[in-house]
Amino acid sequence: MLNSVALNAILDVDDYSHRRSQVESFLHFLAVLVTVLASYSFLLVPLCETMMAVKRELCDGQADFVVAYSTDTQISWGLYTEDVGLHLTGLVQNSYEISPIERSVIRSFDTDVDRSISSLGNVFPFCMETTILLETGELHGDAALQPIIENVVRNAASALGRPDATTCAELADLCSMSDARLLRVVCGQTCGCTELRTSPWHKVEHMGCAKPCLEEAEVKLQSASCEDDVLNDAGWQAFWHEYDDALIGFYGQGVTQTQFFGFINSTAQAFLTNGCAVMETIPVELLTGVSWCDGQPELFRPLASMCPVQCGCRDGRGATLPSGLPSYCPTSCSNSTPS
Repeated sequence: MLNSVALNAILDVDDYSHRRSQVESFLHFLAVLVTVLASYSFLLVPLCETMMAVKRELCDGQADFVVAYSTDTQISWGLYTEDVGLHLTGLVQNSYEISPIERSVIRSFDTDVDRSISSLGNVFPFCMETTILLETGELHGDAALQPIIENVVRNAASALGRPDATTCAELADLCSMSDARLLRVVCGQTCGCTELRTSPWHKVEHMGCAKPCLEEAEVKLQSASCEDDVLNDAGWQAFWHEYDDALIGFYGQGVTQTQFFGFINSTAQAFLTNGCAVMETIPVELLTGVSWCDGQPELFRPLASMCPVQCGCRDGRGATLPSGLPSYCPTSCSNSTPS
């Protein structure tokens, strides 16, 4: 049987004509050629173009600087290397030759990149917007400070997807966003960091409100009334309408799957309808477990300035909480009689 099959195959080969053999070889060559050209055109060429684009972006043009982006502060930091001789090729190979001054420049660059948003807000001993950006500011137009602060505004605008914006007013509608940390640093007044009656969400250093701006708000406690009159207050309304978005921004989208998240809408509606009195039955924020009156150092300012009576400001509440946050009790409460 096997011999018969082998003999039949040999006879078939003998039947091949020269032309048929050439055609078959040509077709095989053509198939291989198409495969190679297709691989080159659709795989190698796009890959090469991508690599060249990366090379042009990183290596062409001006190459005497280093750039790093901080995800916390949302600022792009640049280090100009020409004057101090920090050439990219020699930086690693000849690091032992770097002078102490050059090393200090590198350390300063690393410090800026690693800086947290709260420490960035304390770089200057004043609220940036009220002191520099506003025309009534004490240092408005300062030749050294004005360009720096305006550059921070541009960084904030780019981080929030509005690279063409150059003023705080153009970005005011983004202040309530959880990711608007840098915007709150540089536009403290526009974003409500300097006011007592704005929405307390994100009015803490951890979320961008600089300490000098928050101190401006604390000063206004001296003239604040010791009353729980919040039902028609714009800041109170905004606080509860932003409740769910603030928690999603803080914990992530996954928080919406928790059982507690289902109670947020009813809780917000209760506070919107009945005001501060609801704190008697719901004294703490549901997910963080912190008192509304005490606030959460990483999320929201104490509500004592809005609900001083309910928060015990008339009962001798301390000026500072155990967490280190100010209690935000109005000064007038110390002269009030507990009811």
